[in-house]
Amino acid sequence: MVIYLYAKIFKKENGHEYILQHIWAGLNYKVRYKGFTFISEKSLVSTHILPYYEKETIEVLMNIRGKIFIDVGAHVGRYSILLSKNFEKIIAIEPDPYNFSYLVKHICINKLEDKVLPINIALADRISFLKLYLSEEGDGKHSLVVPKERYIPVLTLPLDFIIGQLKISYKDISLIKIDVEGAEYMVLKGMEKVLKEGNPIVVIEIWYDNPNKERAIKLLEEKGYKIIMKLDNNDTFANYVFAKER
Repeated sequence: MVIYLYAKIFKKENGHEYILQHIWAGLNYKVRYKGFTFISEKSLVSTHILPYYEKETIEVLMNIRGKIFIDVGAHVGRYSILLSKNFEKIIAIEPDPYNFSYLVKHICINKLEDKVLPINIALADRISFLKLYLSEEGDGKHSLVVPKERYIPVLTLPLDFIIGQLKISYKDISLIKIDVEGAEYMVLKGMEKVLKEGNPIVVIEIWYDNPNKERAIKLLEEKGYKIIMKLDNNDTFANYVFAKER
């Protein structure tokens, strides 16, 4: 016989009430946050969907509105779901099959099939197949550039190519969030047309010890961007917010 211990917790944080449901024996989580539902079947995923994770970044991005939001390294869809009311269309790109399955679940649970387009590939600077190295530290740590013993092959495409195939105007892209565990420069090289022709705000998680950090920042500066703020700054990384100088 399996006995399920069930807890339902109501909590208010910064004036917002959220509900955390936890079925302990099954290791199933359900989080109701800012009007949306998220689930998880293992605890590490839930650390990326609970309200305290990257609070500064969430609060800033939820004040941005526009036509199209592109979520690069969407993981299980936290940003794609939470920002869905702010944009006409969201493109959520996630290469890992496990994470992608939760991304799709969250889209369906929240009835956002007509709003969020999930794409199961990795962004890079070329059309190819590359190794996605699987981290033992967590499903949000997989990387194209940090070698690990385990890996899976993934299709890589430049964002410029995807935008062309979808026949999207560069001017319609309002926000791009990039969280790709060290592969930022590679991703930016594959979206140079977007950066040159469009005016999206670009938010990038950048590790301080990333050897390509300065190259990534320089590429953006060459396209007219400057750093306007750093969010959720810690000892390891920060989320850099870039915008074009007017």
